[in-house]
Amino acid sequence: MILTIYTANLASFLIVKNTPSQVINSLDDAVQYNKRVCTLVGSSSSTYFHRQFPNHGVVATPTIEDDFLYLDQGKCDIALVSLDTWELYKGYAEYNGECNKEWIGRTVQYAESGF
Repeated sequence: MILTIYTANLASFLIVKNTPSQVINSLDDAVQYNKRVCTLVGSSSSTYFHRQFPNHGVVATPTIEDDFLYLDQGKCDIALVSLDTWELYKGYAEYNGECNKEWIGRTVQYAESGF
């Protein structure tokens, strides 16, 4: 009986311990939980975020690479980048060395581009 109680308590502890207290699936969630959002200065992502959330500050980054590096340095909680940027940089050890960064949520704005 003691073994059963121990096992039940251990399972309960592990479930509670691993349950995230804040689930972020959208930019609305990020703003609601007051997360620091990195965006490249002058990018369409930055413009979009400022339009949608004028009262929520952002961490302006000088380069795309800094979006990822600022996450590692704790300067921001979320990097708002294009899907193409994410696909390119997620494979670089310098920007995602521990492979712990992930794309969350959905596309927030669709924009065509080209020369």
